[in-house]
Amino acid sequence: MRMALRYLRIFFGLWLGMLVLIAAFNGWIDPYDMFPSPKIQGVNANKPEADVRQRLSKAYGVSRYDPEVLILGTSRGLAIAPHHPVWEGKKVYNLALAGTSLFELYRYLQHADAQHTVKQLIWGLDWFEFADNITSPEFVDARLRVAADGSPRAFNIKQYLSDVVPSLWSFEALNASVGTWKAQAGNADLAAWAAQRHYQRVRDRGGNRAMFRDFENLVMANESFEPRRTINLSAGQGPGMKTLRAIVRYCYTHNIEAKFFISPSHARLWELWRLTGDEQTIEAWKRELVQVISDEAKALHRGEFPLWDFSGYNPVTMEKIPALGDVEQQMRWYWEDSHYTEALGYYLIDTLYAYQSRARSRIPGFGIKLTAAALDSQLRQIRMARSDYLQQAPNEIHEVEEIYSQAKAFHAQRYHKN
Repeated sequence: MRMALRYLRIFFGLWLGMLVLIAAFNGWIDPYDMFPSPKIQGVNANKPEADVRQRLSKAYGVSRYDPEVLILGTSRGLAIAPHHPVWEGKKVYNLALAGTSLFELYRYLQHADAQHTVKQLIWGLDWFEFADNITSPEFVDARLRVAADGSPRAFNIKQYLSDVVPSLWSFEALNASVGTWKAQAGNADLAAWAAQRHYQRVRDRGGNRAMFRDFENLVMANESFEPRRTINLSAGQGPGMKTLRAIVRYCYTHNIEAKFFISPSHARLWELWRLTGDEQTIEAWKRELVQVISDEAKALHRGEFPLWDFSGYNPVTMEKIPALGDVEQQMRWYWEDSHYTEALGYYLIDTLYAYQSRARSRIPGFGIKLTAAALDSQLRQIRMARSDYLQQAPNEIHEVEEIYSQAKAFHAQRYHKN
């Protein structure tokens, strides 16, 4: 009997010790960037697994950091580096989320500003964020420190344990920790490591042009090919625009200096949207953005927050794409149609802050500050710039038209449409 008890004690002692070691290892490596573990170059500083679980890692990361400057937006906004020199000496956090909606981002803004530390806000706007107030299946409102009405919440121990326990004691977390450890780039800095990962991804996927084509085919796979009608955005009262009003009002009432911008998608994507009929919808959306921001400023007797438009056709968005199969020559500004590089993110922030860099010269024609007084002429200017693209890249336009035509023919055949 004593022998049996002794073996049981040894067994449970080893079992408990193993659990402690696993939790200590996972907590130290911290693959999801949830804990205040020190980041050590060559050990755990680079955390690719956190990118996969952004809503989990960033909910805890931003609450630990309580930033002064907050960057928000879709996955495109991930290219904006928090270490731009314009923010030197400030605590900056990039809270952009992939596949998100305006409502979800607003909730994360409230969460990040729970201690009222945010003084500056950079927000990248994309028209598909405004469809409705849907949220990602990975979004868990109970993680956030404030309720939707802005009132503080008590610490949610149940939600915390449901997040922490699997992050410390699970085979998935253990595999993530081992993967994180193996993914370190020695003593390379984080920026160099991130760039290396992106460039390797381009090579693995067959080069930039292959990535452009893949993205465009993905857009076409979700295209209904139904006749477009002018979308009534309800004079700024649709779900997305109501959320934007709440965001603008929040910034005014909490003394946050906000800067909004429309993302600089590549001109090929604008060609695709022209063919699908979305171009008119996007232009109507831009008008509503300007109107909502203007209305809120007037209602609160404050100066308007700036809205910069980097979209359409300009020297950056018309960047030449390498030939199909060329994996060595890679683009300076883009990975594919939608997502731009961190290098372009620097120029974008230069423009938003009128920052003069010794290392970079401003790019003429990159970005237009939209205003209600000049909006018609500004939108006309963006449309007219397409003529430059027609002259510079007729083959690109032809290729996009072919992708569109092939997708349309496939759709008609599949759904027996004429």
